[in-house]
Amino acid sequence: MAAGVRTGGLMIDGKELSPELPRRQILLTELRDLLTSRRLCNATRDAVWRELAIRARRDGPQ
Repeated sequence: MAAGVRTGGLMIDGKELSPELPRRQILLTELRDLLTSRRLCNATRDAVWRELAIRARRDGPQ
């Protein structure tokens, strides 16, 4: 599983999604900044959005 929840908020494991992402747990606020910075390739963006959509469908609101 590439995402999880901790006290500070929802997190995604960057090392499981793409080598372009930090090799650690990433809070969604930081992920938002990465996605809007245009530093990531389209394949990485797609992988992130895919993971978020899968989690939303599987887990529902948290």
